[in-house]
Amino acid sequence: MKNKFKNIILQLAAFLFIFLLCPFTVWSAKSEIVNDDNNVQIDDTMLMFIGEDLSVVTLASRRPESPENAPAIVRVVGRTEIEKHGYLTIAELLSNEPGFYMAQRGQGTLPYLRGIPDGILFLYDGTGKDIGSTGISVLAGSEKLLGGTGSFGYSGKKWDFFIRGYTAKDEWPDDSYLIGILEGGQISTGTIDNSHYGEVIYNASLDNWLSVSGRVSDFIRRYTMHEPGPLSWEGKRRSPSWFMKVNALKPVGLSNISMTAYVNSISNDITKVDLEQEQKDSSVYGEILWDRQIFDTGFLTAGVSFKNSWIDGAVLAEDFLPDYLKPTHDILIPTISQKDYTESLSSFFAQYRDKWHSVEWWAGGRIDDHSRYDIRVSYNFGCNLQFAKEWRIKVAYGTAYRTPYSGQLFGEDSFDPEGIYTLNLQLAWKPDSNRIIALTAFYNRLTDYVQNDPYGGLSAPFSQNILGLELMGRLDITDTLNLFASATVMNSQGDSPQYTLVYIYHGPDGDRKIYEIWEEPFDNGPNFMLNMGVTWKFDETKQVILDYGITDSIAYSFTKDTVTGRFDAPAMLGITFRADDFLIKGASMTIGGRNLLDQKYTVPGIYGPEKGRPLTVFALWSYKW
Repeated sequence: MKNKFKNIILQLAAFLFIFLLCPFTVWSAKSEIVNDDNNVQIDDTMLMFIGEDLSVVTLASRRPESPENAPAIVRVVGRTEIEKHGYLTIAELLSNEPGFYMAQRGQGTLPYLRGIPDGILFLYDGTGKDIGSTGISVLAGSEKLLGGTGSFGYSGKKWDFFIRGYTAKDEWPDDSYLIGILEGGQISTGTIDNSHYGEVIYNASLDNWLSVSGRVSDFIRRYTMHEPGPLSWEGKRRSPSWFMKVNALKPVGLSNISMTAYVNSISNDITKVDLEQEQKDSSVYGEILWDRQIFDTGFLTAGVSFKNSWIDGAVLAEDFLPDYLKPTHDILIPTISQKDYTESLSSFFAQYRDKWHSVEWWAGGRIDDHSRYDIRVSYNFGCNLQFAKEWRIKVAYGTAYRTPYSGQLFGEDSFDPEGIYTLNLQLAWKPDSNRIIALTAFYNRLTDYVQNDPYGGLSAPFSQNILGLELMGRLDITDTLNLFASATVMNSQGDSPQYTLVYIYHGPDGDRKIYEIWEEPFDNGPNFMLNMGVTWKFDETKQVILDYGITDSIAYSFTKDTVTGRFDAPAMLGITFRADDFLIKGASMTIGGRNLLDQKYTVPGIYGPEKGRPLTVFALWSYKW
């Protein structure tokens, strides 16, 4: 009966899509385009594009339009902005955006968005960069960010926060991190190989209707792991990836049809304590998108997509590493449970936009039929009101579902995918491109949410409510002096995640199960974040940026919630100097420093406390032709 219901839904969706292709109205209208590289539109971080030359976005209709008019809460960071601030990685850029917190880890960086850990999907040119359903994100450099419930997404992965990428450089490696649980550490000498990152990007187009693009990249992040005694190990994380994408756009009668197809592959190879863990996700994706104008002011977009994935080495469960580093343990190398499987996703989506007087509104929906769980229906709607020349209000509400962990797919119990219901209300003031202030209130409700713990594994599903405010602004005081700031405050309430471990006791009277149950607090990162700075352009080709950032203290919970507390987060001071046409025309030199006061601090790690990143100095020379 369930499969029959699925087939009926998909047949109806396909019939509706074909019916809409019939020409019955006028030619599609052009969208507004803002051609201003230096005009960085500021709306919010729920939907974000990074690395663009133009302050335009392409959402449901795949047509470029200004962020203010887009059917979503949107934020665009132009390439000029990236180069001006000297951002070397996506983690560094996002840490200065409202709502984002980038947690340091020995193996990489864990992103938080509005209190949701690892709630972001990284895309590169519209193709995914995550490792299937394993819950591991691949973070490797500067990316382009896309997300938000205001407009439907296409990947069917994670939430509805997306990231797209362009150029990227590896994060500077940490030389060590501790595994001991609040037992202190040690200072030791030794050498590990350097971390590195490289990529090749290509694209070509034919007559403005057919394009081919692709990317091949590889990065290795090396670190060291210590137990409380004299032993230490070299850790390594390698993530090679590649993709090739073909896109075609062609007018057909009174409609526009675009077709997209890509193949991609991404691996995640981890070595820790002589244990090698290899994972690989390969996908084939196809999409057909149709749009047209309706009733003079309306605009309809609809599409279907299909995706097949092959996952090798998905992690189902692994042992708690610190337990296997104790001298009394007989077995030094822990075990890990992995499984290969395939999955498929068929989707139908549509969105309608219209304008009534000064209010533009939109509504959309998406049906996802996944091969390993029940059909899910998500939807979104919102409105955009410009009630004065300088003032605008946007309201966006939507739902989305996240791909389950591999351990859920092959667990003994049935499950519902993690869901999010999010409401955003934004008030923006923008008299000109040099003065922008945006205040956004948001509410997120997480349902059937699962938290992952290195000791207890996956928690039982629970619910959580997150309420917060974001403030972002930029003000040009003079032609050479610019102030910028962003702040986020939020609060989360709801259930505490519960973990259960089951042991088998082999006794003289037979085997019996022993259950160990405990709760831990929900991990939402800091409740307050503030970033501010000043840009001084003291010459036509030279400028300096001084920035300051601080967050609330960070809560931690280790060893089954028996070791808890909060780590204080010190204020961070940074500086960036940039000189254009350095030595030769077209060349630029960027010199900067992070954590200028060399603050000593501790952050929560995977297994225990980790040292925060120290004073860092960098220099970057580039040449464009």
